[in-house]
Amino acid sequence: MAPASKVPASPIITQSQLATAGKIVFHSVRDGNGEIYVMAPDGTGQTNITSNPAADYSGSLSPDGKRVAFVS
Repeated sequence: MAPASKVPASPIITQSQLATAGKIVFHSVRDGNGEIYVMAPDGTGQTNITSNPAADYSGSLSPDGKRVAFVS
């Protein structure tokens, strides 16, 4: 039997993106609905960037730090 292939984990933001953009993208349900937030690497400046009745999750910062892709 062949060994199972290993799929690398895909982080929301890479170290190079942090250096370029200085932002972390994350998902939270703090308001009772899944929304996308951004913040500084030290946890300050948490800002909700979505306001949608549908759940938003799996945010990912573009390499230039100017756009966020997410699932809604």
